[in-house]
Amino acid sequence: MTRLPAPLSGASRTLARRLLRPLFHTRVYDLTLFRRTPKSLRLTPPDPWPGDPGRAEGILGGRFDLGFDRTVASVDPWALEPESTVFAAALHEFSWLGDLAQLDDKEAARRRARTIIEDWLARHSRWTPLAWRADVTGRRIVAWLTHYDGLLAPSGEIFRRVVLRSLARQWVHLRRVARLETDGARRIAAIKGWIYGAACMPDGNSELNQALAALREQLDAQIHEDGGHVARSPIVQQTVLRDLIDIRATLHDGQFDAPEALTNSIDRMAAMLRLYRHKDGGFAAFNGSGEGDVSEIEATLAGSGIRGVSPKSAPQTNFERLSHGRLLVITDTGSPAPPRFDDGAHAGTFSFEMSVERNRMIVNCGGAAADHESWREVQRATAAHSTLSVADTNSSEVVEGGGIGRRPVTLRHRREDNDDATKVIMVHDGYRPAFGLVHRRRLMLSQKAERLEGEDRLKGPAGQVFSIRFHLHPNITASIVQAGSAALLKLPRGEGWRFDISGGELRLADSIYLGGGTPKRTRQIVIDATTEEMDTVVRWNFHPESDDSG
Repeated sequence: MTRLPAPLSGASRTLARRLLRPLFHTRVYDLTLFRRTPKSLRLTPPDPWPGDPGRAEGILGGRFDLGFDRTVASVDPWALEPESTVFAAALHEFSWLGDLAQLDDKEAARRRARTIIEDWLARHSRWTPLAWRADVTGRRIVAWLTHYDGLLAPSGEIFRRVVLRSLARQWVHLRRVARLETDGARRIAAIKGWIYGAACMPDGNSELNQALAALREQLDAQIHEDGGHVARSPIVQQTVLRDLIDIRATLHDGQFDAPEALTNSIDRMAAMLRLYRHKDGGFAAFNGSGEGDVSEIEATLAGSGIRGVSPKSAPQTNFERLSHGRLLVITDTGSPAPPRFDDGAHAGTFSFEMSVERNRMIVNCGGAAADHESWREVQRATAAHSTLSVADTNSSEVVEGGGIGRRPVTLRHRREDNDDATKVIMVHDGYRPAFGLVHRRRLMLSQKAERLEGEDRLKGPAGQVFSIRFHLHPNITASIVQAGSAALLKLPRGEGWRFDISGGELRLADSIYLGGGTPKRTRQIVIDATTEEMDTVVRWNFHPESDDSG
């Protein structure tokens, strides 16, 4: 087995990046990227994810719609400075070549691809910070290699040589920085480009061994035994899983052996992806994730080759799935992602989402508008989740610009399944440093009735105000009834549900839902209360309006 150098610590990587950046700007470094231009590729990777011909028509006319709430309208997209770094990175990744590949007019698609790549080379053939960032470079190498035969090579021998020369230079740089510049899912994206280059370049065998060893290292570091990615985000889970499926397919096409760790990770991650899904097929909104695209989720699961039902528990990733009849509850039982992997982490400990058949009822605010910097910190706050917060304070410290600071020191949960109900009991001390309080939440889903019962308990000193929030999906309407002791919820087709409480004061407030792709106004149910000496308990439950037992 190829042995890699011991990975640098986070601080060492940061220092190395700072020292290397000035070097990357120099002509001297540019000369070190020289590599003999290959005459051809020994492999063109498969493209298992068909693009969107509708988006391709826009690209032909100079409109780039990359799945965000923004577009760039320019024949030369590199002449503009996009407002969003996320959107700019997506442009530089060139994954949208997959859309052009779906056009019936292949010649028009090839001409457009050639023009855009020539314009990109005119501005970015040498290192620039975003365009040559490790993960962006990795995805661009993957895109150019994948669509080399279909879009790039037929555009003439001179252009073909220009593309191959640039690919070789980018790959030399990527091999140097793939394990240095980024962490988490981005590092796997960089290693993916490294693997693709090694598999496709005529003399890449020795590099392939190095790249696969780096991949195994990251699978050990990032994928839990239960199959969950360390970022604890459904959308990141899907992204990494798709990258691994792509790598496996490329190795297969090149008749290379796929590491056992890769195959095992795909199997486990596919199962975990199912745990995150509501009955409408979309994701629950945890840690920066929105609902996602159901057809893409289905394609990802099909591409994994793994069939089966969702697991009930993810004991290492710390999520629980409670399901009976029409009701489904998915709850976060853990702390935010650990340092190095917490850039998009939310302070949503013990938050949950609930759906009735295909109707989402209780949600978190979500994170689909991640390219909108103005929403970034708002959506990460505890108050943006269906859980308890003390004095409008986050249960974990949300660091501006990304990352988590202070977080719970003690956090535990257990699940109990019996013939009557499924219970999840959770405890964390995230509010102990500031308020001396420990939060205990109990969720119980009845096996005999359509009923979710909850109990939130705070142990500690008296006099601290707290709120328990239940964000409603935009399709749900709500009103306060019974002199403020209950709420009536209406599903889209008129079915009524009641929300009853014991302890605290009930109110409705405005909220925002980001999980559907664009911000939508909605409402939230809020229970306000103040702690009493030593032990404060608020109980609540959801049940159909026709069920008088509430």
